[in-house]
Amino acid sequence: MKRLIFLFLILLVSCSKPIETPGNQCIVNDDCSVAGCSSQLCVKSEEASGIITTCEFKPEYNCLKYTSCLCNNGYCRFEDNEGYSDCMGKFS
Repeated sequence: MKRLIFLFLILLVSCSKPIETPGNQCIVNDDCSVAGCSSQLCVKSEEASGIITTCEFKPEYNCLKYTSCLCNNGYCRFEDNEGYSDCMGKFS
């Protein structure tokens, strides 16, 4: 019986959605900045000036005008909103 309960718990845990733990990159939106030659990265503000990328422009980078670089659950990320998602949908 103990084995059955143990197997059930393992199955339950393996099927559950993983919980995203908060990051430690940011606390407020001002902690995040756009970086990269094409402004394609959303990173910690204190690191932005030191990031060097290749200078290329991919068509999907044009979608970034529909979004903002924000602090989301402790991570610097581009906001996933309807305008950005619709634009990116054209490239998938």
